[in-house]
Amino acid sequence: MKKEVIEISRPEEKWEPMKVKFEDIGYDPFHDVNVYACICPDCGLHIFEFTDDDVDDKCDSDNPEVMFKSSMVHHGYMGLNNFCNRCGRRLDWGDYPRDRKEIQWLK
Repeated sequence: MKKEVIEISRPEEKWEPMKVKFEDIGYDPFHDVNVYACICPDCGLHIFEFTDDDVDDKCDSDNPEVMFKSSMVHHGYMGLNNFCNRCGRRLDWGDYPRDRKEIQWLK
């Protein structure tokens, strides 16, 4: 009888943070907006999707990462979504605080 070998990653391997990917994922003709995504670098899960409507009007960049950081949407993810819900990978959001102790609220 042939045994199937299943490779399981060790939790320590998932603990090393990987930078979140920010990508333009296409156009939504129903809402007439471009859609962007924050994607887990390990498993490809779309952690969060946002549109042109979510981006600050003052943002003049076409870079999805800059657009995400200019929006108010990202404030809800500071310190709250540090791990991928699907694969458990620790996420690096760039220059964001890594845990709640480091968050300094805007005055």
